[in-house]
Amino acid sequence: MAPPREPVAELQAGESVYLMGPTGGGKSTLALGILCNHAEYSGPAIVVSRELSSAAAAARAGSILADVSWSDVLGKSGASGGRSREQAFARLSELSRFSMLAGEHTSLADIKRAISSVRGRFPGQPIMLAVDYLQIMEAERGGHDIRQNISSIVEALRRLVAHERVVGLMISQMSRLTSRQARAGELVGKDAADAGAESSAIERSAAITLTIGELGEPDAEGWRDVVLNRGKSRYGGGDTVFTLRQRGSSGDLRQGVESGQEGARGARDAARRRKAGAGAERGHGRGP
Repeated sequence: MAPPREPVAELQAGESVYLMGPTGGGKSTLALGILCNHAEYSGPAIVVSRELSSAAAAARAGSILADVSWSDVLGKSGASGGRSREQAFARLSELSRFSMLAGEHTSLADIKRAISSVRGRFPGQPIMLAVDYLQIMEAERGGHDIRQNISSIVEALRRLVAHERVVGLMISQMSRLTSRQARAGELVGKDAADAGAESSAIERSAAITLTIGELGEPDAEGWRDVVLNRGKSRYGGGDTVFTLRQRGSSGDLRQGVESGQEGARGARDAARRRKAGAGAERGHGRGP
Protein backbone atom coordinates (compact mmCIF):
# COMPACT_ATOMS: atom_id res chain seq x y z
CA MET A 1 0.00 0.00 0.00
CA ALA A 2 1.40 3.36 -1.04
CA PRO A 3 0.84 6.65 0.77
CA PRO A 4 -1.85 8.87 -0.80
CA ARG A 5 -0.70 11.27 -3.53
CA GLU A 6 -2.99 14.19 -2.71
CA PRO A 7 -4.98 14.89 0.46
CA VAL A 8 -8.75 14.55 0.16
CA ALA A 9 -9.25 15.74 3.75
CA GLU A 10 -6.91 17.65 6.07
CA LEU A 11 -7.74 17.82 9.78
CA GLN A 12 -6.33 19.16 13.02
CA ALA A 13 -6.05 17.01 16.15
CA GLY A 14 -9.40 17.07 17.95
CA GLU A 15 -11.47 17.17 14.73
CA SER A 16 -13.43 14.58 12.79
CA VAL A 17 -14.33 13.76 9.21
CA TYR A 18 -17.66 12.03 8.68
CA LEU A 19 -17.83 9.41 5.94
CA MET A 20 -21.30 8.57 4.64
CA GLY A 21 -22.61 6.31 1.94
CA PRO A 22 -25.11 3.60 1.00
CA THR A 23 -25.03 0.04 2.29
CA GLY A 24 -22.37 -1.93 0.42
CA GLY A 25 -20.87 1.26 -1.01
CA GLY A 26 -17.41 0.65 0.48
CA LYS A 27 -17.44 2.90 3.57
CA SER A 28 -15.81 0.33 5.87
CA THR A 29 -13.27 -0.64 3.23
CA LEU A 30 -12.31 2.99 2.56
CA ALA A 31 -12.02 3.68 6.31
CA LEU A 32 -9.84 0.61 6.87
CA GLY A 33 -7.60 1.62 3.98
CA ILE A 34 -7.17 5.10 5.46
CA LEU A 35 -6.40 3.69 8.92
CA CYS A 36 -3.91 1.16 7.53
CA ASN A 37 -2.14 3.97 5.65
CA HIS A 38 -2.07 6.09 8.79
CA ALA A 39 -0.65 3.24 10.89
CA GLU A 40 2.00 2.47 8.30
CA TYR A 41 3.18 6.02 7.60
CA SER A 42 2.05 8.38 10.39
CA GLY A 43 1.02 7.05 13.80
CA PRO A 44 -1.29 4.78 15.81
CA ALA A 45 -4.67 3.87 14.30
CA ILE A 46 -7.63 2.46 16.23
CA VAL A 47 -10.61 0.89 14.44
CA VAL A 48 -13.83 0.56 16.45
CA SER A 49 -16.31 -1.81 14.78
CA ARG A 50 -19.44 -2.76 16.65
CA GLU A 51 -20.79 -4.50 13.54
CA LEU A 52 -17.84 -6.72 12.57
CA SER A 53 -16.17 -9.36 14.70
CA SER A 54 -12.48 -8.84 15.43
CA ALA A 55 -11.68 -11.70 12.99
CA ALA A 56 -13.70 -10.14 10.16
CA ALA A 57 -12.25 -6.67 10.78
CA ALA A 58 -8.71 -8.09 10.86
CA ALA A 59 -9.37 -10.07 7.65
CA ARG A 60 -10.49 -6.93 5.83
CA ALA A 61 -7.54 -4.87 7.06
CA GLY A 62 -5.06 -7.64 6.24
CA SER A 63 -6.50 -8.15 2.77
CA ILE A 64 -6.02 -4.44 1.99
CA LEU A 65 -2.41 -4.54 3.18
CA ALA A 66 -1.58 -7.78 1.30
CA ASP A 67 -3.73 -6.94 -1.77
CA VAL A 68 -5.65 -10.21 -1.62
CA SER A 69 -9.35 -11.04 -1.50
CA TRP A 70 -10.78 -10.64 2.01
CA SER A 71 -13.27 -13.47 1.35
CA ASP A 72 -10.23 -15.70 0.72
CA VAL A 73 -8.71 -14.51 3.99
CA LEU A 74 -11.91 -15.54 5.80
CA GLY A 75 -11.61 -19.00 4.22
CA LYS A 76 -14.62 -18.75 1.91
CA SER A 77 -12.83 -19.55 -1.34
CA GLY A 78 -11.32 -23.01 -0.96
CA ALA A 79 -7.64 -23.81 -1.46
CA SER A 80 -6.46 -20.25 -2.09
CA GLY A 81 -7.81 -19.13 1.27
CA GLY A 82 -4.93 -20.57 3.31
CA ARG A 83 -2.24 -18.75 1.34
CA SER A 84 -4.20 -15.48 1.33
CA ARG A 85 -4.84 -15.75 5.06
CA GLU A 86 -1.14 -16.24 5.79
CA GLN A 87 -0.20 -13.24 3.62
CA ALA A 88 -2.86 -10.99 5.13
CA PHE A 89 -2.15 -11.74 8.77
CA ALA A 90 1.61 -11.62 8.20
CA ARG A 91 1.23 -8.07 6.86
CA LEU A 92 -1.16 -7.11 9.65
CA SER A 93 1.24 -8.41 12.30
CA GLU A 94 3.92 -6.09 10.90
CA LEU A 95 1.65 -3.09 11.52
CA SER A 96 2.35 -2.58 15.21
CA ARG A 97 0.54 0.77 15.33
CA PHE A 98 -2.78 -0.70 14.12
CA SER A 99 -5.33 -1.91 16.69
CA MET A 100 -9.00 -2.85 16.76
CA LEU A 101 -11.95 -2.86 19.13
CA ALA A 102 -14.84 -5.04 18.00
CA GLY A 103 -18.20 -6.42 19.06
CA GLU A 104 -19.28 -5.54 22.57
CA HIS A 105 -15.91 -4.03 23.55
CA THR A 106 -16.68 -0.74 21.83
CA SER A 107 -18.03 1.55 24.56
CA LEU A 108 -16.69 5.07 25.06
CA ALA A 109 -14.79 3.79 28.10
CA ASP A 110 -13.19 1.05 25.94
CA ILE A 111 -12.20 3.64 23.35
CA LYS A 112 -10.62 5.93 25.97
CA ARG A 113 -8.60 3.03 27.38
CA ALA A 114 -7.39 2.08 23.90
CA ILE A 115 -6.30 5.67 23.18
CA SER A 116 -4.44 5.82 26.50
CA SER A 117 -2.71 2.52 25.72
CA VAL A 118 -1.43 3.49 22.26
CA ARG A 119 -0.43 6.95 23.50
CA GLY A 120 1.76 5.27 26.10
CA ARG A 121 3.33 2.94 23.53
CA PHE A 122 3.83 5.61 20.84
CA PRO A 123 4.26 8.94 22.64
CA GLY A 124 4.00 12.09 20.57
CA GLN A 125 2.61 10.37 17.49
CA PRO A 126 -0.72 11.46 15.92
CA ILE A 127 -3.58 9.06 16.67
CA MET A 128 -6.42 8.36 14.26
CA LEU A 129 -9.69 6.82 15.47
CA ALA A 130 -12.35 5.29 13.17
CA VAL A 131 -15.85 4.38 14.39
CA ASP A 132 -17.86 1.98 12.20
CA TYR A 133 -20.68 2.93 12.36
CA LEU A 134 -22.59 5.61 14.29
CA GLN A 135 -26.08 4.17 14.10
CA ILE A 136 -25.23 1.02 16.05
CA MET A 137 -23.00 2.58 18.70
CA GLU A 138 -24.42 2.66 22.22
CA ALA A 139 -25.79 6.07 23.22
CA GLU A 140 -24.82 7.53 26.59
CA ARG A 141 -28.49 8.17 27.34
CA GLY A 142 -30.49 5.65 25.35
CA GLY A 143 -34.14 6.22 24.51
CA HIS A 144 -36.82 5.37 21.98
CA ASP A 145 -36.14 8.32 19.66
CA ILE A 146 -33.58 7.21 17.07
CA ARG A 147 -32.72 10.76 16.05
CA GLN A 148 -31.99 11.78 19.65
CA ASN A 149 -29.91 8.63 20.19
CA ILE A 150 -27.75 9.33 17.13
CA SER A 151 -27.37 13.00 18.08
CA SER A 152 -26.23 11.84 21.54
CA ILE A 153 -23.66 9.47 19.99
CA VAL A 154 -22.35 12.17 17.62
CA GLU A 155 -21.97 14.67 20.47
CA ALA A 156 -20.29 12.13 22.77
CA LEU A 157 -17.77 11.23 20.06
CA ARG A 158 -17.17 14.92 19.29
CA ARG A 159 -16.29 15.54 22.95
CA LEU A 160 -14.09 12.43 23.11
CA VAL A 161 -12.13 13.34 19.97
CA ALA A 162 -11.67 16.94 21.13
CA HIS A 163 -10.64 15.98 24.68
CA GLU A 164 -8.23 13.23 23.60
CA ARG A 165 -6.79 15.34 20.74
CA VAL A 166 -7.09 12.55 18.19
CA VAL A 167 -8.30 12.70 14.57
CA GLY A 168 -11.69 11.05 14.11
CA LEU A 169 -13.09 9.20 11.10
CA MET A 170 -16.78 8.57 11.79
CA ILE A 171 -18.81 6.34 9.49
CA SER A 172 -22.52 6.98 9.08
CA GLN A 173 -25.14 4.89 7.29
CA MET A 174 -27.50 6.71 4.94
CA SER A 175 -31.27 6.39 4.83
CA ARG A 176 -32.79 4.13 2.16
CA LEU A 177 -33.93 7.12 0.11
CA THR A 178 -30.62 8.97 0.17
CA SER A 179 -28.76 5.68 -0.47
CA ARG A 180 -30.70 5.21 -3.70
CA GLN A 181 -30.12 8.84 -4.70
CA ALA A 182 -26.38 8.62 -3.96
CA ARG A 183 -25.97 5.38 -5.92
CA ALA A 184 -27.83 6.93 -8.86
CA GLY A 185 -25.55 9.97 -8.85
CA GLU A 186 -28.43 12.30 -7.95
CA LEU A 187 -26.64 13.67 -4.84
CA VAL A 188 -23.36 15.38 -5.70
CA GLY A 189 -20.82 17.48 -3.76
CA LYS A 190 -22.36 19.30 -0.79
CA ASP A 191 -25.83 17.89 -1.54
CA ALA A 192 -24.53 14.37 -0.84
CA ALA A 193 -23.99 15.23 2.85
CA ASP A 194 -27.75 15.04 3.46
CA ALA A 195 -27.68 11.61 5.08
CA GLY A 196 -31.11 11.63 6.69
CA ALA A 197 -32.42 12.45 10.16
CA GLU A 198 -28.98 12.77 11.74
CA SER A 199 -27.61 15.21 9.13
CA SER A 200 -27.89 18.30 11.34
CA ALA A 201 -25.97 16.67 14.21
CA ILE A 202 -23.24 15.53 11.82
CA GLU A 203 -23.07 18.97 10.20
CA ARG A 204 -22.45 20.61 13.59
CA SER A 205 -19.78 18.11 14.60
CA ALA A 206 -17.86 17.52 11.37
CA ALA A 207 -14.88 19.48 10.14
CA ILE A 208 -15.29 17.71 6.80
CA THR A 209 -18.01 15.50 5.31
CA LEU A 210 -17.28 12.85 2.67
CA THR A 211 -19.96 10.82 0.90
CA ILE A 212 -19.53 7.80 -1.34
CA GLY A 213 -21.84 8.21 -4.31
CA GLU A 214 -22.21 6.68 -7.73
CA LEU A 215 -20.49 3.30 -8.26
CA GLY A 216 -19.25 2.23 -11.69
CA GLU A 217 -19.29 -1.25 -13.19
CA PRO A 218 -16.17 -3.38 -12.50
CA ASP A 219 -13.74 -4.03 -15.34
CA ALA A 220 -12.12 -7.36 -16.20
CA GLU A 221 -9.64 -7.02 -13.31
CA GLY A 222 -12.31 -6.07 -10.78
CA TRP A 223 -11.55 -2.32 -10.67
CA ARG A 224 -14.41 0.18 -10.72
CA ASP A 225 -14.85 3.94 -10.44
CA VAL A 226 -16.23 5.24 -7.14
CA VAL A 227 -17.41 8.83 -6.77
CA LEU A 228 -16.38 10.48 -3.50
CA ASN A 229 -18.11 13.77 -2.68
CA ARG A 230 -16.56 16.31 -0.31
CA GLY A 231 -19.35 18.44 1.13
CA LYS A 232 -18.56 20.61 4.13
CA SER A 233 -14.91 21.54 4.60
CA ARG A 234 -13.93 23.83 7.47
CA TYR A 235 -10.70 24.86 5.74
CA GLY A 236 -12.07 25.43 2.25
CA GLY A 237 -12.35 23.21 -0.80
CA GLY A 238 -15.85 21.97 -0.06
CA ASP A 239 -18.46 20.98 -2.67
CA THR A 240 -15.88 18.94 -4.58
CA VAL A 241 -16.07 15.60 -6.39
CA PHE A 242 -13.30 12.98 -6.58
CA THR A 243 -13.23 9.76 -8.58
CA LEU A 244 -11.49 6.85 -6.87
CA ARG A 245 -10.56 3.47 -8.32
CA GLN A 246 -11.58 0.51 -6.16
CA ARG A 247 -10.88 -3.19 -6.56
CA GLY A 248 -13.73 -5.05 -4.93
CA SER A 249 -11.95 -8.33 -4.14
CA SER A 250 -9.27 -6.75 -1.96
CA GLY A 251 -10.79 -3.35 -1.20
CA ASP A 252 -7.70 -1.62 -2.61
CA LEU A 253 -8.42 2.05 -3.39
CA ARG A 254 -6.49 4.45 -5.56
CA GLN A 255 -7.06 8.15 -6.03
CA GLY A 256 -8.20 9.16 -9.46
CA VAL A 257 -9.37 12.58 -10.64
CA GLU A 258 -10.47 15.62 -8.65
CA SER A 259 -13.07 17.53 -10.64
CA GLY A 260 -13.38 20.48 -8.24
CA GLN A 261 -16.36 22.72 -7.66
CA GLU A 262 -17.04 23.24 -11.36
CA GLY A 263 -17.15 19.47 -11.72
CA ALA A 264 -19.56 19.20 -8.80
CA ARG A 265 -21.90 21.73 -10.39
CA GLY A 266 -21.67 19.95 -13.73
CA ALA A 267 -22.41 16.60 -12.12
CA ARG A 268 -25.45 18.08 -10.35
CA ASP A 269 -26.72 19.48 -13.64
CA ALA A 270 -26.23 16.10 -15.33
CA ALA A 271 -28.09 14.36 -12.48
CA ARG A 272 -31.02 16.79 -12.84
CA ARG A 273 -31.15 16.13 -16.60
CA ARG A 274 -31.15 12.35 -16.03
CA LYS A 275 -33.92 12.66 -13.46
CA ALA A 276 -35.99 14.93 -15.70
CA GLY A 277 -35.51 12.56 -18.62
CA ALA A 278 -36.58 9.57 -16.56
CA GLY A 279 -39.68 11.45 -15.42
CA ALA A 280 -40.56 12.38 -18.99
CA GLU A 281 -40.20 8.74 -20.10
CA ARG A 282 -42.51 7.55 -17.31
CA GLY A 283 -45.07 10.20 -18.26
CA HIS A 284 -44.87 9.28 -21.95
CA GLY A 285 -45.44 5.63 -21.11
CA ARG A 286 -48.77 6.21 -19.37
CA GLY A 287 -51.92 5.18 -21.12
CA PRO A 288 -54.94 7.44 -21.67
